[in-house]
Order: sequence, then C-alpha cells, then structure tokens
Amino acid sequence: MSLISTSVSGEDLSPEDAPPEVVEALNRGDPAFPLPADADNARLSPDGTAVAWTVGSSLPVNVDRRQRSLWVVGGPTELRRRLAILTGGDLVGWAEDGEAVVATGRVSADGAPGIWRIPIDGSPPTQLAEAERPRAARLSPTARWLAYYLAFETEPARNGLWIVGTSGEAARQLPSFGSYRWGADERLLFIPFVAEDRPLTLAAFDPATGTTEVVREAEALPGGIAANDWSVSPDGRWVVYRSATDAALWIVPMSGG
Repeated sequence: MSLISTSVSGEDLSPEDAPPEVVEALNRGDPAFPLPADADNARLSPDGTAVAWTVGSSLPVNVDRRQRSLWVVGGPTELRRRLAILTGGDLVGWAEDGEAVVATGRVSADGAPGIWRIPIDGSPPTQLAEAERPRAARLSPTARWLAYYLAFETEPARNGLWIVGTSGEAARQLPSFGSYRWGADERLLFIPFVAEDRPLTLAAFDPATGTTEVVREAEALPGGIAANDWSVSPDGRWVVYRSATDAALWIVPMSGG
C-alpha cells in the first residue's frame, strides 16, 4: 500500500507528525489497524484493507449542531487522514466499490444537509440525496444501496421510506412505509404499517428493478412483532422476531409454509 500523508482538509501529516499509535504500529509491524482511543463508529472497508471512523465531542449539544471528524486509515503502514468534518450527521459505512464512504449531515458548516459519498482519495464529496435528518440509515449487504426514512419534513409528501444508490443512483421513495431490513439478495424487506386489527404482511422491494412483491401473506408473523424486534438470517431464508403476544422468539421461513 502507498503512503498517503495529506488530508483533504489541507492538514498535511508527515511521518514525523504521525500519531504515536501509528509510529508504534510501524515499528512493530503490527497487522492490526492503529486507531486512536477516541475512535467511534469504526467501519471496515469491503476488502478489509482500510478502516473509517469518526471522532466527536463528548459535550452535550443539539444534534443538528453536533460535529464529528471523519477519518480513514488504510493499514498500519499508512497515516490516518481526516476526510471531512460532519455537522449534524455521522458515518454510515463504506460504498460498494470501497473507494468512498457514505455519511450523513453537512460536509461544510454552511453547506446543504444530506447523504454524501465521500471519496477516500481526497476528491470532493458528492451529495447522493438531500435530507435534513435521514433516519435509520441501513446499507444493503453489498453496500450498493442505502435505505432510510424521513419524518417531519416541511414537505409532507417527502415523509416516508427511501432508497438511494451509493454510486450515485437517484433516490427513490417507496409507495409504502413500514419497518425494514435488508435481505441477503439485496432486496429491502419491509412490513407495511397497517391498522391494529389487521394481520402483518412481509413484502420485498428490489431497487435494481423497482418492483415490489409480497413474500409472506397475511398472518405471516403470528402474534405480531414487539418493539420492531426482528431480523433476517444471513442466508436470507428465515425471519426471527419477538412476539408481541407472548414475548417469545419465533422463526418463520421467508416464503411458503
């Protein structure tokens, strides 16, 4: 790996200025990633050769004004670089190609809020979607897609569930809103909100084709789900949830039976 010593913030970091933990790692040949003690929300790149993380103040502050420094390091032989200062947001994860990270908030103090693709080579960030405060942002298994929802928007029509591509595909709003998780096949599984006296349905949205299908018909999840507590198995074949009726864990197949 090549030595990268300049951050996009204009902060040059020569080997002499390297953080102590980096120098120590270089001296002992430690294969682990040298992260500072205050590193938070660390995320490993898709190929396992880099780590991104944020560092923020511990002082209480309004969430929209909270600032977090976004950093990346390519391994023990590289110096850490500050990619951006995020205001009112945080690191979400890596983009599919591993050449950029995805973050929320503002990347400049007076800039627009949104979801951003921030290249690790120092190129300017790209806004993937405009959003004042995207909530529950979840990357798909390959990080090709990002799902999030908007609430309390000044334009009520914007409230709801959205998907955007981490490589620049335009954001799209789903026609239904509900609890959601990513499936192993890159489809977004969601349970549309329904009246309390109606059974639940499990649906899947394919962002590659824009199509939606029902994968479990009504009464697919007996007893209902307690506090949005459900998950999909790594192979995508099963759904486990905590029943709102008996608080027990239930497992149902993704389709059929």
